Amino acid sequence: MASSSSTARVRRQLPTSPWLFAAPGLLVVGVFILYPFVSTVVNAFTDRRTLIPGTFVGLANFRELLHDDMFWIGLRNSTLYVLGVVPALVLLPLLLALLVQKNIPGITFFRSAFYTP
Repeated sequence: MASSSSTARVRRQLPTSPWLFAAPGLLVVGVFILYPFVSTVVNAFTDRRTLIPGTFVGLANFRELLHDDMFWIGLRNSTLYVLGVVPALVLLPLLLALLVQKNIPGITFFRSAFYTP
C-alpha cells in the first residue's frame, strides 16, 4: 500500500482538451465583445478622435453630454418610442392569436388571409 506522502507528491494534472475546444469561441468573444467594450470605456474618458490619439479628460465628456439639449431630446424620443412600440408589439400579436382561435362567422377567411404569406 502506498504511503500518504507519496500520494501527496503526485500532482493532479488538469486536462487541456476542454480549453482547446473552447479556445475558438473564447477568441471570438474576446475580439468581437471584450475588445470593443474596453475600447469604448477607454475612449469615453479621453478626447480621442478617429486618427488623433486623445488625452485623458475624465468626466468632461459626460458633463458635456448632460448639458447637451440634443441628448435630452433624443432620450425623450427613445423613451416615448419604447413605451409606445413595445406594448404594441406584445398586445397586437396576442390579440391576433386570440382572434384566430375564436369561432365567429367569417373567421375562416380571416385565418386563410392571416396565414397566407
